[in-house]
Amino acid sequence: MLVFILAFCSCLVSSQAADLPSYIPKCSLTDPKLNDCIRDNANKAIPMIAKGDIFFGLPNLSPVSFREAPLKATNLLIILTDTYSDAFKDLKITRILFDLPKRKLEMSGSFDRVEVTAKNYRVESGEFIGVKAQGQGKFNMTLLKATIDFKADLRIYEKEGENYIDMVNRVVTTDLEHAYYDFENLKSADNDDMNAYIAKHWKEFRIQMKPVFDVYIRQLLSYPTGVILTKVPLNKLFLP
Repeated sequence: MLVFILAFCSCLVSSQAADLPSYIPKCSLTDPKLNDCIRDNANKAIPMIAKGDIFFGLPNLSPVSFREAPLKATNLLIILTDTYSDAFKDLKITRILFDLPKRKLEMSGSFDRVEVTAKNYRVESGEFIGVKAQGQGKFNMTLLKATIDFKADLRIYEKEGENYIDMVNRVVTTDLEHAYYDFENLKSADNDDMNAYIAKHWKEFRIQMKPVFDVYIRQLLSYPTGVILTKVPLNKLFLP
């Protein structure tokens, strides 16, 4: 669902070359502290990007909400209805490595807290850490001290006489200090409360849920940056 909505919005963006929006300060490629400059300016821009940008076709990411979203974990499928998260605006970039000659981009960031809620969840299939369970009701996932490492290769291509940057081979890894999950009315086959079981084995459940969070974060980080890069040519991304 997230991919569909973001792809639809990107189709609305004009192909005409543009300059960086005023809320993203430019850095100089000759600055010996280029990486620090990009990091600091990214942190300044995130709260503005989170509000959306009609000109660039960026939707409001504060909050992100979906009428229905599949949660595809390892050996588990849950359908979430009326899902809501307002975490993007709180992202803090802690490290940037931008190496244009080597065509490499690395970024590290963190969230103090990421909360995802849904008015209803429904278990479609699978198991919770090896235990079959069924239920539906309200859902809450709260992640504390989440860290992110994002890596991508940079591809330079020409469009309408201008050089642009594209991010390819994107990889995201995440970690966190603690995770809390609350599935209303989730019961095992023996009618046991599964929330207590998940709380006891939260690290194992975190591993099961990790692919979901990693994909979500990769899309959330890649989309705003990718849209801007497709519209702003290389010679307008940086100061001389």
